Formats: sequence, C-alpha cells, structure tokens
Amino acid sequence: MTDAATPDAATSAAATLELPTWLSDLGDLFDQVEQAAGVPLQALWVSDLEDQSVLLPASDADPVHRILYKDNTHEATPYLVAMEAVQLLRVLQAPGEQQLAMQPRREARERLVSEAERRNKDLSLAQQRRVGLNLYTTTLSQLRTVPPAMAVDRWLSEQMPRLRSRQDAFLRQQCQDLAEGLALGMDRRMPPLVLQANRAMDAAYAIHAATLSGLPELSLPYRGSAWEELGTELLQLAQASTSDAAEATEESDPDRQVIDAWAERLGIARWYQWS
Repeated sequence: MTDAATPDAATSAAATLELPTWLSDLGDLFDQVEQAAGVPLQALWVSDLEDQSVLLPASDADPVHRILYKDNTHEATPYLVAMEAVQLLRVLQAPGEQQLAMQPRREARERLVSEAERRNKDLSLAQQRRVGLNLYTTTLSQLRTVPPAMAVDRWLSEQMPRLRSRQDAFLRQQCQDLAEGLALGMDRRMPPLVLQANRAMDAAYAIHAATLSGLPELSLPYRGSAWEELGTELLQLAQASTSDAAEATEESDPDRQVIDAWAERLGIARWYQWS
C-alpha cells in the first residue's frame, strides 16, 4: 500500500480543487470508497508533490480521505489515482483483525547489514551500513507492496476497462524503470539473497504487466533468465494463495498469504513479523 503522508503536506503544498475532466471516469469508484468509508474522498492536484501520488487518510480532526497527485496532464495519472482509491477501498473492506503491519526483525536486518558491509569494502564504514540498511528496507518494501499492487491492477482491469489505455501507459513506465535498474551495475554490491529477491520480484511484476496489457515486450529484459523462471513461480504462488483465500474464512488476508508465500520461496520469511 502507498505510505500515507501527514495532513500538513496537503495544507502546505500548492493544492488545487480544480477538477480535471478525467476525474468523472472515476466517479463510480469514488462512490464505492465513500460508501465504505462513510466520509468524502477528494482528489487534489499538488504540483510540488514529491511522489507521483499520495494517500492522506481521513482522521478524527479531518474526516476526509484525500488522494494527492503531482502531474495533472500525464497519461497515467488517472490510473495512479484509481490505484490509490482501490487500495484504500481494500483496506476499508478488510476486517480489523486482518489489518496487521509488517514489522522488521532486528536480527535479520543486522545480519544483512554485516553481509553488505563485507561486499562494499571500497566505501566508508558509514556508507557500508547505509547500503545494507537500504537493501534491507527496500527489499521488505518491495515484498510488502508488489503483491497488493498486482491485485489492484487485476481488479481495475476487470472492473474499469475504460482505464485500459491509462493502465497500459502506467505498466509500460513501471517496466521501463525496472529495465533501467538492471543496467545500473549494482549487482556486485548486493548480497546474493537480496539480488535474487529483488530480481525475482521485478521479473514477476514485468511478466504480470506483459500478460495484463497484452504487451509481451514488457517482460523482454527477463526472458530466458533465471529471474524469469523464479518470477513465474512467484506468480503461480500468488494465484494459488489467492485461490486458497477465496475458500478460507473471513480472517484470512489474501495479501498477507501471498506475501508470506513469496517470502518463504525467496528465503526472507524470517526478515519480518506481522503485528
């Protein structure tokens, strides 16, 4: 899920209530969210926003959900706003006992930091530690966000086909960013377990995007690689976990089931706990 910003971000930034024409396409979705939430949902253009989109959840002091977006003209912006709305809807519809947070495990973090330090002796001690901490944090963030994001992609593809061209633009940009990451030459600085997890989840997302959009070239950078094989396996685990959740009790969290299945396969299941 997208991390929430503080309410001050909305008031300090240059936000505007001017409604873009594409927002009417999201009217039914916003109605669903508002019915589930019992409070209004607004979309605001904030030109100096740091991220492309941010969700500001409602609070007792400010009982309005807000989705801030940065680019008012980009082809994928309506899809980003729709994604934020669906992610919020999924949270609102989940029973309270399912809403657990992923918490890091200190022991696992320090082991990874130590291994990263050994692989980056050309850096200062402070830089070595920052590299290790960043690898640990970004890997867990990827694990926490990619399976739910793919579920949102599938939901929007099925429920809002009129956004298809917007979705394709978003998926194309995401896969382009992943492909550019392959060329950065950072592999030697990454412990093998981190490299495997990162590349496998990237490949899983690219294959997912290629399948959903009907654009096979999106997964081309991973084709014929070990990452393609492992990424395909992760997608199969996601499908199996989702099918199991459909037959399980209301206490089952399909996102958490997929995340845990991926973590087990990637060897990082002991990196975190739910609480």
